[in-house]
Amino acid sequence: AAALASAPPTHTGLPPSRLAAARAKERARVTPGRVRWAFEALVGRCRASLALASRDSTLEDARDAIALCPLAPGGWEALRDAAEAEGGIGGAALRSQAAAAAEAEGRGEYTP
Repeated sequence: AAALASAPPTHTGLPPSRLAAARAKERARVTPGRVRWAFEALVGRCRASLALASRDSTLEDARDAIALCPLAPGGWEALRDAAEAEGGIGGAALRSQAAAAAEAEGRGEYTP
């Protein structure tokens, strides 16, 4: 049920002009403009560190990215990849964190 609550909305049947506006609004909701650059920088640094096999701050970067934009899938993917590389966090723990974030958003506790 939590996976369905966090799934992105489908905009079927909208005219192209409204479809573009709906996509822009969804992007602004998931990664607000005032923190988007920092989020993308953290996710990028995490992925680069993993690619170079330098795991100095990969988990911290991924967690910081999630703290900025908990609805963006890129941060969760980076955390999953960093956790798999480190072998520290199991998939069940990641799923429970994602479910908690989706539940908090559903209750209105998350405000970007």
